[in-house]
Amino acid sequence: MTSESLRQRLERAIVSRLREADDGRPRVEQLAPALRDALAGERLAVPSGELRELQRFFEDRLFGLGPLAPLLRDQHVSEVMVNGSRGVWVERDGRLEETGIRFTDDEYSHMADVRNVFVAAKFLVPVSLLVIIIRLQRARARSPRAMWELVRDGSLIAAAAVVLIGIAATFAFEPLFLAFHYVFFPQGNFLFDPATSNLIRLYPDWYWQGISLRVGLSFIAVALSLAGAAALRLRAAK
Repeated sequence: MTSESLRQRLERAIVSRLREADDGRPRVEQLAPALRDALAGERLAVPSGELRELQRFFEDRLFGLGPLAPLLRDQHVSEVMVNGSRGVWVERDGRLEETGIRFTDDEYSHMADVRNVFVAAKFLVPVSLLVIIIRLQRARARSPRAMWELVRDGSLIAAAAVVLIGIAATFAFEPLFLAFHYVFFPQGNFLFDPATSNLIRLYPDWYWQGISLRVGLSFIAVALSLAGAAALRLRAAK
Protein backbone atom coordinates (compact mmCIF):
# COMPACT_ATOMS: atom_id res chain seq x y z
CA MET A 1 0.00 0.00 0.00
CA THR A 2 1.13 3.54 -0.74
CA SER A 3 2.05 5.77 2.19
CA GLU A 4 0.27 9.04 2.99
CA SER A 5 3.32 11.10 1.99
CA LEU A 6 3.51 9.29 -1.36
CA ARG A 7 -0.20 9.87 -1.97
CA GLN A 8 0.28 13.56 -1.29
CA ARG A 9 3.13 13.73 -3.83
CA LEU A 10 1.06 11.82 -6.36
CA GLU A 11 -1.90 14.15 -5.81
CA ARG A 12 0.19 17.26 -6.33
CA ALA A 13 1.54 15.83 -9.59
CA ILE A 14 -1.97 14.83 -10.72
CA VAL A 15 -3.44 18.24 -9.91
CA SER A 16 -0.62 19.94 -11.81
CA ARG A 17 -1.29 17.71 -14.84
CA LEU A 18 -5.06 18.20 -14.71
CA ARG A 19 -4.63 21.98 -14.67
CA GLU A 20 -2.98 21.73 -18.08
CA ALA A 21 -6.37 21.02 -19.72
CA ASP A 22 -6.91 23.17 -22.82
CA ASP A 23 -10.11 24.73 -21.51
CA GLY A 24 -8.83 24.93 -17.93
CA ARG A 25 -11.50 22.49 -16.68
CA PRO A 26 -10.16 19.13 -15.48
CA ARG A 27 -12.25 16.09 -16.40
CA VAL A 28 -12.46 12.75 -14.71
CA GLU A 29 -11.38 10.90 -17.87
CA GLN A 30 -8.04 12.73 -17.63
CA LEU A 31 -7.36 11.21 -14.22
CA ALA A 32 -6.10 7.79 -15.32
CA PRO A 33 -3.33 9.07 -17.63
CA ALA A 34 -2.42 11.76 -15.07
CA LEU A 35 -2.09 9.06 -12.38
CA ARG A 36 0.07 6.91 -14.64
CA ASP A 37 2.35 9.88 -15.34
CA ALA A 38 2.56 10.68 -11.61
CA LEU A 39 3.52 7.08 -10.82
CA ALA A 40 6.08 7.12 -13.61
CA GLY A 41 7.51 10.32 -12.14
CA GLU A 42 7.95 8.47 -8.84
CA ARG A 43 9.42 5.50 -10.75
CA LEU A 44 6.78 3.22 -9.29
CA ALA A 45 4.96 0.24 -10.72
CA VAL A 46 1.93 -0.86 -8.73
CA PRO A 47 -0.30 -3.95 -9.12
CA SER A 48 -3.50 -3.47 -11.10
CA GLY A 49 -5.65 -3.87 -7.99
CA GLU A 50 -3.82 -1.15 -6.11
CA LEU A 51 -3.88 1.04 -9.23
CA ARG A 52 -7.68 0.79 -9.29
CA GLU A 53 -7.79 1.67 -5.59
CA LEU A 54 -5.57 4.69 -6.18
CA GLN A 55 -7.71 5.85 -9.08
CA ARG A 56 -10.88 5.56 -7.00
CA PHE A 57 -9.13 7.37 -4.11
CA PHE A 58 -8.07 10.30 -6.30
CA GLU A 59 -11.39 10.38 -8.14
CA ASP A 60 -13.12 10.80 -4.79
CA ARG A 61 -10.68 13.47 -3.63
CA LEU A 62 -10.48 15.50 -6.85
CA PHE A 63 -13.87 15.00 -8.50
CA GLY A 64 -16.07 13.70 -5.70
CA LEU A 65 -16.65 14.47 -2.06
CA GLY A 66 -13.24 13.41 -0.80
CA PRO A 67 -13.37 11.40 2.42
CA LEU A 68 -17.17 11.65 2.44
CA ALA A 69 -17.51 9.66 -0.80
CA PRO A 70 -16.93 6.19 0.74
CA LEU A 71 -19.52 7.00 3.39
CA LEU A 72 -22.07 7.90 0.72
CA ARG A 73 -21.37 4.62 -1.09
CA ASP A 74 -21.85 2.61 2.10
CA GLN A 75 -25.29 0.97 1.87
CA HIS A 76 -25.46 0.77 5.67
CA VAL A 77 -25.11 4.57 6.01
CA SER A 78 -28.42 6.43 5.78
CA GLU A 79 -27.18 9.93 6.65
CA VAL A 80 -23.89 11.85 6.68
CA MET A 81 -23.68 14.91 8.97
CA VAL A 82 -20.91 17.53 8.81
CA ASN A 83 -21.37 18.97 12.28
CA GLY A 84 -19.11 21.97 12.71
CA SER A 85 -16.26 21.53 15.16
CA ARG A 86 -17.63 18.13 16.19
CA GLY A 87 -16.49 16.64 12.91
CA VAL A 88 -18.36 14.25 10.62
CA TRP A 89 -20.96 11.82 11.94
CA VAL A 90 -22.98 9.13 10.19
CA GLU A 91 -26.11 7.19 10.90
CA ARG A 92 -25.21 3.57 10.21
CA ASP A 93 -27.87 0.89 10.60
CA GLY A 94 -29.91 3.27 12.73
CA ARG A 95 -27.07 4.17 15.10
CA LEU A 96 -25.18 7.47 15.25
CA GLU A 97 -21.42 7.04 14.85
CA GLU A 98 -18.52 9.48 14.77
CA THR A 99 -16.05 9.14 11.90
CA GLY A 100 -12.39 10.07 11.92
CA ILE A 101 -12.91 12.75 9.28
CA ARG A 102 -11.91 16.25 10.38
CA PHE A 103 -11.54 19.66 8.84
CA THR A 104 -8.59 21.88 9.75
CA ASP A 105 -8.89 24.78 12.17
CA ASP A 106 -8.63 27.23 9.25
CA GLU A 107 -11.42 25.43 7.41
CA TYR A 108 -13.69 25.56 10.45
CA SER A 109 -12.78 29.22 10.94
CA HIS A 110 -13.57 30.02 7.30
CA MET A 111 -16.93 28.22 7.49
CA ALA A 112 -17.75 30.32 10.57
CA ASP A 113 -16.79 33.49 8.66
CA VAL A 114 -19.02 32.48 5.74
CA ARG A 115 -21.90 31.93 8.16
CA ASN A 116 -21.30 35.41 9.60
CA VAL A 117 -21.47 36.93 6.10
CA PHE A 118 -24.84 35.26 5.51
CA VAL A 119 -26.06 36.49 8.90
CA ALA A 120 -25.07 40.03 7.91
CA ALA A 121 -26.83 39.58 4.55
CA LYS A 122 -30.08 38.81 6.39
CA PHE A 123 -30.02 42.39 7.65
CA LEU A 124 -28.66 44.03 4.50
CA VAL A 125 -31.26 42.54 2.16
CA PRO A 126 -34.27 44.03 4.01
CA VAL A 127 -32.45 47.36 4.32
CA SER A 128 -31.73 47.36 0.57
CA LEU A 129 -35.38 46.55 -0.20
CA LEU A 130 -36.49 49.37 2.09
CA VAL A 131 -34.20 51.84 0.28
CA ILE A 132 -35.59 50.71 -3.09
CA ILE A 133 -39.17 51.09 -1.87
CA ILE A 134 -38.46 54.59 -0.55
CA ARG A 135 -36.85 55.60 -3.86
CA LEU A 136 -39.83 54.25 -5.79
CA GLN A 137 -42.32 56.01 -3.51
CA ARG A 138 -40.53 59.32 -3.96
CA ALA A 139 -40.47 58.86 -7.72
CA ARG A 140 -44.16 57.93 -7.71
CA ALA A 141 -44.93 61.09 -5.72
CA ARG A 142 -43.57 63.09 -8.66
CA SER A 143 -45.48 60.98 -11.22
CA PRO A 144 -46.18 57.31 -12.02
CA ARG A 145 -44.10 57.72 -15.17
CA ALA A 146 -41.05 58.78 -13.13
CA MET A 147 -41.42 55.64 -11.00
CA TRP A 148 -41.53 53.31 -14.02
CA GLU A 149 -38.59 55.12 -15.61
CA LEU A 150 -36.63 54.53 -12.41
CA VAL A 151 -37.55 50.83 -12.49
CA ARG A 152 -36.56 50.53 -16.15
CA ASP A 153 -33.30 52.42 -15.91
CA GLY A 154 -32.24 50.86 -12.59
CA SER A 155 -32.94 47.33 -13.88
CA LEU A 156 -31.00 47.92 -17.10
CA ILE A 157 -28.04 49.40 -15.22
CA ALA A 158 -28.01 46.48 -12.76
CA ALA A 159 -28.20 43.93 -15.60
CA ALA A 160 -25.40 45.70 -17.49
CA ALA A 161 -23.21 45.72 -14.38
CA VAL A 162 -23.66 41.97 -13.91
CA VAL A 163 -22.92 41.36 -17.60
CA LEU A 164 -19.67 43.34 -17.32
CA ILE A 165 -18.68 41.40 -14.19
CA GLY A 166 -19.49 38.17 -16.03
CA ILE A 167 -17.31 39.14 -19.00
CA ALA A 168 -14.45 40.00 -16.65
CA ALA A 169 -14.92 36.70 -14.78
CA THR A 170 -14.78 34.76 -18.05
CA PHE A 171 -11.19 35.89 -18.54
CA ALA A 172 -10.11 36.34 -14.90
CA PHE A 173 -12.35 34.27 -12.63
CA GLU A 174 -9.63 33.34 -10.15
CA PRO A 175 -8.37 36.91 -9.52
CA LEU A 176 -11.97 38.13 -9.05
CA PHE A 177 -12.73 35.17 -6.79
CA LEU A 178 -9.68 35.99 -4.67
CA ALA A 179 -10.56 39.70 -4.62
CA PHE A 180 -14.06 38.83 -3.37
CA HIS A 181 -12.57 36.75 -0.57
CA TYR A 182 -10.01 39.39 0.38
CA VAL A 183 -12.85 41.91 0.74
CA PHE A 184 -15.22 39.72 2.75
CA PHE A 185 -12.66 37.52 4.52
CA PRO A 186 -9.62 39.74 5.16
CA GLN A 187 -8.45 37.29 7.84
CA GLY A 188 -6.93 35.27 4.97
CA ASN A 189 -8.09 31.91 6.31
CA PHE A 190 -9.50 30.91 2.90
CA LEU A 191 -6.13 30.09 1.33
CA PHE A 192 -6.12 26.29 1.39
CA ASP A 193 -3.91 23.70 -0.23
CA PRO A 194 -6.01 22.00 -2.94
CA ALA A 195 -4.01 18.82 -2.47
CA THR A 196 -5.00 18.43 1.18
CA SER A 197 -8.08 20.59 1.86
CA ASN A 198 -11.35 18.71 2.35
CA LEU A 199 -13.21 22.01 1.96
CA ILE A 200 -11.80 22.60 -1.53
CA ARG A 201 -12.61 19.03 -2.50
CA LEU A 202 -16.21 19.57 -1.39
CA TYR A 203 -16.45 22.92 -3.19
CA PRO A 204 -13.92 22.99 -6.09
CA ASP A 205 -13.41 25.88 -8.50
CA TRP A 206 -15.88 24.52 -11.06
CA TYR A 207 -18.59 24.42 -8.37
CA TRP A 208 -18.23 28.16 -7.69
CA GLN A 209 -18.02 28.92 -11.41
CA GLY A 210 -21.31 27.10 -11.96
CA ILE A 211 -22.98 28.78 -8.99
CA SER A 212 -21.79 32.21 -10.11
CA LEU A 213 -23.05 31.59 -13.64
CA ARG A 214 -26.50 30.45 -12.50
CA VAL A 215 -26.89 33.31 -10.02
CA GLY A 216 -25.71 35.85 -12.60
CA LEU A 217 -28.04 34.57 -15.33
CA SER A 218 -30.98 34.48 -12.91
CA PHE A 219 -30.27 38.06 -11.80
CA ILE A 220 -30.02 39.27 -15.42
CA ALA A 221 -33.27 37.50 -16.33
CA VAL A 222 -35.12 39.11 -13.42
CA ALA A 223 -33.64 42.55 -14.14
CA LEU A 224 -34.54 42.38 -17.84
CA SER A 225 -38.04 41.18 -16.98
CA LEU A 226 -38.53 44.18 -14.69
CA ALA A 227 -37.12 46.52 -17.33
CA GLY A 228 -39.45 45.02 -19.94
CA ALA A 229 -42.49 45.32 -17.69
CA ALA A 230 -41.60 48.94 -16.91
CA ALA A 231 -41.14 49.72 -20.62
CA LEU A 232 -44.57 48.27 -21.40
CA ARG A 233 -46.17 50.39 -18.67
CA LEU A 234 -44.45 53.49 -20.01
CA ARG A 235 -45.60 52.71 -23.54
CA ALA A 236 -49.16 52.15 -22.37
CA ALA A 237 -49.11 55.45 -20.50
CA LYS A 238 -48.35 57.46 -23.63
